Amino acid sequence: MPYMMAGQMVLPERVLSKYKDGQILVKWEPATIAEWKQSFNSGYIVEQYIASPTGEKLLSVQKVKRATTDEWDKAMSGISSHKYDFYRGARDLLYPEKSQTDMTRFLSVLRKKTDETQDSFRLNFLSYVGIYDFRISQLSGLGARFEATEGASYTFKIYVESHPPTEHRTRAVIAQTKVPQLTAEFDDHVAHLKWNTFEGKQYFYGYVLEKSDDGVRYELKDSIPYYTNLDKDPAKTELHFIKVNDSLSQNYVPYHYRLRGMDYFGEYSREYTQFTGFGYDKVTVSPVVYYADQTNDNMAHLKWEVPNAPEKLIKSFTILRADSLSGDYQPVKQDIDKSFREIRIPMEHDANYFRLELVPENGKPMSSMPVFVMGMDTVAPAVPVPIAAVIDSLGRVVLTWKRNTEADLWGIRVFTANFNDEEYVVLNATPTIDTLYADTLDLKFDTKKRFYILQAADKRNNRSPFSVPMIVTKPDKIKPGSPAVDHLEAHGTQVTLRWTASGSDDVVMHRVYRRIVKEEEGWSLIGVIDTASKHRVIIDTTVTVGGVYAYTMAAVDGAGNESKPSNTRMCEIKEAEKPLIPFTAISQKVDSIAGTVTISWISGAPDRLETVVVYKGPDKDRMTRLMYVDSPLTSFTDEIKANEKVVYRLKPSFKEDGTFYVSDIIEVSHLVKKEN
Repeated sequence: MPYMMAGQMVLPERVLSKYKDGQILVKWEPATIAEWKQSFNSGYIVEQYIASPTGEKLLSVQKVKRATTDEWDKAMSGISSHKYDFYRGARDLLYPEKSQTDMTRFLSVLRKKTDETQDSFRLNFLSYVGIYDFRISQLSGLGARFEATEGASYTFKIYVESHPPTEHRTRAVIAQTKVPQLTAEFDDHVAHLKWNTFEGKQYFYGYVLEKSDDGVRYELKDSIPYYTNLDKDPAKTELHFIKVNDSLSQNYVPYHYRLRGMDYFGEYSREYTQFTGFGYDKVTVSPVVYYADQTNDNMAHLKWEVPNAPEKLIKSFTILRADSLSGDYQPVKQDIDKSFREIRIPMEHDANYFRLELVPENGKPMSSMPVFVMGMDTVAPAVPVPIAAVIDSLGRVVLTWKRNTEADLWGIRVFTANFNDEEYVVLNATPTIDTLYADTLDLKFDTKKRFYILQAADKRNNRSPFSVPMIVTKPDKIKPGSPAVDHLEAHGTQVTLRWTASGSDDVVMHRVYRRIVKEEEGWSLIGVIDTASKHRVIIDTTVTVGGVYAYTMAAVDGAGNESKPSNTRMCEIKEAEKPLIPFTAISQKVDSIAGTVTISWISGAPDRLETVVVYKGPDKDRMTRLMYVDSPLTSFTDEIKANEKVVYRLKPSFKEDGTFYVSDIIEVSHLVKKEN
């Protein structure tokens, strides 16, 4: 089964082209190993098309096959020595069975690998050596030349029969590619050359350096170009540069360098960048400041020496200063005569770190180790700024504060007292430069609080004012007193709990616990009451009918100590009784012939109704008791005169109920028409 190529091998694109002297040079890499091996016999077909107003027009067709070994030998007869090995290696990899060179031993090792490994290496190497000379690509059957008109656009179709073609479009123009800028740093008998290859990697596979003693006659520094790293990640900046070190036979003699690019067709660019410089004798020792002190007039007095350094190599000295040992050193005195070995520098700051820098005639400055000189100082450090004071359950205290920034800071002293208005005592005789301090308190001591203050001191023992106090409250391990549940009352599906708060003055909350009797083993927290609340009533609306509930409470102080549970009260949630409706209906019926009225009713609780008292009158304000109607009777009949209007009212009485009920007014009229 034919195997595919694993991505791009050597060239940045599958097909490359270049216009030169009325011709277009085209080279390519096979898409698969199978395609390449088939080309050994059938060759590649390359069709050249030109763009026209009516479309693309076929101009020419070439069949490109690998050269025979005789053709290779003929082509190699006039090749320069540094390219000869490339030609010979390409020929031997195309015809490994005919190899008679040093490549034979390597090929014998290669044959122990898989077919895929052998063929991938052979094809990879052919693409590689073809970069050094386009003629190698042609002899390998992977390159061709075509006549072209400058400025015209062309399309090339490259294929082997039964394999998909590869298309390539190009214009017959000379590419203008900028050569990277060559830079160099010169040293003792050496030049450090450097250039960036990232922007030009699509055009230049490598670069050549040319060197000259007189700036006229240049020779290649190395016969083999320097290769460009093909990694395309812009973040890998260390791979963007090529660096070359070139030894110089003499110092103080100018050397000239030119940089040219080599494209993927083995040709060097006409354009170049250049750099000129010379080597020099280098100062290899640093100056030593062996004396640094403050004068009475607040000057820094420095003395130094430069052991074993020829004075002719020294140009001058520079004094640099910083506020701290690792700070930003800035020049305070420059161009000091190279014969000087002592100087006085005015000091405007309290803390001064100095470096002496030897400036050579050529090369980089050499710096001494830093030295410290303290200026006159009567200014106290800033007041320390406390951050926190924390105490744990064992009485261990940790104090923290912001770091003071004075360069001459000696440290921080810590003072303590049981009361803020009493005298503080120092805890650390030697100031600490840290930003924390640990102390341990006896929790059995009577005072509940401990006070701490801080003071900064510099190296001249100037002391800051005291900081604001840092206060720690000792852990409280005493439980508060218990609250009390005073009364419990159930109303339907809610329970009202009335309670009395704990008498302890450090209580911060009260907790309410509930347990469902016969269902739950433990207590569940159902509410938390802040001490700021003045209400002493709690309503629980999460109960259900039929349940028996027990309630208790506890107080919690600021240290998290919880009191013993309060007394326990219980209640049962019973189903609420339906409200009693005395009458659901009352009706009346007048019998005009008999002269009677019958009033009937339907009771809302007939099984509990005992009697109904009937009241009668001419109006609602003049009514008297008429009769008693005992259950189970539900009506009565009364006489009524013609054209009479009367009112009735019913008053029921129910068993086990002392509530007063009375019906609405019942108006009855007996109107009889008079006969004419």
